[in-house]
Amino acid sequence: TELGTASMWTAYDGVIYTVHSETDWSTYETVNHFATYDTKSGTLKEGLFVNNAPDGFTSSSIYGMQFNPFNGYLYVGTSDFKTDGNILVFDKALNYVTSIKANGEVPFLPVSVLNGIRRNLAAKLDQMPVQTTPLYRGKINPDRTFKLEYSSNGELMRTKYCVRHQLGLCPKQGKVKKAEPLFLLNGKQRLCLSFDCAVCEMTVTTES
Repeated sequence: TELGTASMWTAYDGVIYTVHSETDWSTYETVNHFATYDTKSGTLKEGLFVNNAPDGFTSSSIYGMQFNPFNGYLYVGTSDFKTDGNILVFDKALNYVTSIKANGEVPFLPVSVLNGIRRNLAAKLDQMPVQTTPLYRGKINPDRTFKLEYSSNGELMRTKYCVRHQLGLCPKQGKVKKAEPLFLLNGKQRLCLSFDCAVCEMTVTTES
């Protein structure tokens, strides 16, 4: 499907948003042509697709346009070629929210905008499946299959954090020759800390 000419475009939730900026370089006057294309219904609509945009938006050169995939907010970069450009923020309903000066300064965002970003990000994270990683090692068999090895005193944790290094008892620091196991008491349970100094790893296991 041919949608027409566009100098900038973006897409969100099955809809393509396009804008074509034409600037008269003798006067720096810009005319914008806006359109949307719904990929689900095949409907092409011409005309401005944002609401309550500030004065001068339709006559500014648009050099960037992108949706935030987490919350559906639209960010549009504009310039008049005379002053610092602006990044206009529109919410998911494409209503104007705020404008950010594109001069490298940290922008001010209303609390409502920040809370909206936080809520939407939390919702996205809740939708992500939980991925688990085995806490004990396995081995590759001759037939290239992978088999996990587990025993009653299997690893509870393997970490780069090292208690010996923290206490200044690391063989690499030259204060001891061998990294003997250490033990932690968790109530009545005794946990063994063993050390693989070749790869700088500490392993926590239940004592058999």
